[in-house]
Amino acid sequence: MKKVIGRVIGVIPAVLLQELWYLLILSWLGRFATALNIGLNVLAVIFVLYLISKREEPAYKILWIVIIVSMPVLGATLFLFLGDKHTGKKLKQKIVMSEKKLGNVFESGDGIIDIIDKEDKRMAQTLSHVSDVTGFPIVNVDTVKYYPLGEKCFEDMCEALKGAKSYIYVEYFIIEAGTFWNTLVDIMAEKAAEGVDVRVIYDDLGSIATFSGVDMVKLVSKGIKCVPFNPFFIIKTQLNNRDHRKIMVIDGEVAFSGGINLADEYINVTHKYGQWKDIAFRITGEGVKHYTYMFVEFWNAFSKDKIDAEVIRNSGKYCIAGDKKDRVICCHIMMLRQGVRQ
Repeated sequence: MKKVIGRVIGVIPAVLLQELWYLLILSWLGRFATALNIGLNVLAVIFVLYLISKREEPAYKILWIVIIVSMPVLGATLFLFLGDKHTGKKLKQKIVMSEKKLGNVFESGDGIIDIIDKEDKRMAQTLSHVSDVTGFPIVNVDTVKYYPLGEKCFEDMCEALKGAKSYIYVEYFIIEAGTFWNTLVDIMAEKAAEGVDVRVIYDDLGSIATFSGVDMVKLVSKGIKCVPFNPFFIIKTQLNNRDHRKIMVIDGEVAFSGGINLADEYINVTHKYGQWKDIAFRITGEGVKHYTYMFVEFWNAFSKDKIDAEVIRNSGKYCIAGDKKDRVICCHIMMLRQGVRQ
């Protein structure tokens, strides 16, 4: 709660400045109130017709139509500045720019699709569509280990981190001090002292009550590089675009992911909401390259300390043919590429 109060207090000056700016604009526009009101009402009708004609998610369209119809002037103003998904465009531009600079680091997965097509045509069609949507090819993985509970993954995470020789990449929605996170930090700090490149991305709003700039400074002091995703330091239209990914990559050889965040309730050390049931998994092989890419793509979008694309090319290169189950799992987890949600 202290962290939340501190962040809110920090945002208050920015909010007050914005409110003052709005009041000055409204005061200046007061002389044109009648014309402005008519103009916004006309825009409201145009926006509603535009939304009806769009091939868009129904819930998104209905929400905006209800707002505009019930409050034409306010609704039209909001849609003008926030509608049509303008809210995440600047954020997306950074990510797209990062993606372009990395270039093409993947080989085609068409050969694997052809093999699956002989076994299950419908599955091949589905996986081909997933590949087209994510931009990632279908690949084999060497091994897959499934964890039905977060605590069963904890020990393997620690062991993998202790074996790191080149780099450790960590990207999570929620980070919170406790047995889980503190143990990982101790290991990562030791590896950083040995010369391992250790980097952490956390979602600033997802971790607003548990991880702050002060905690980030402490990580940096231990030799661990750290950046927040979409920092919450001012009220802005892209505030609701968050990074829900859960990724840990070690040396491009092993990747952990799933549903668990780096907080004690996810390994049932604490019980805020009773017994916590969430899954995790560990993969090795060529599929690890996808996770390396996703981390590097975001890191380079929001940090000045860029990671070279060669790191991705060398990731997950020790791949042997997996069985059908492995291929399906590896393709399924590629959906994490859509990890930025609104």
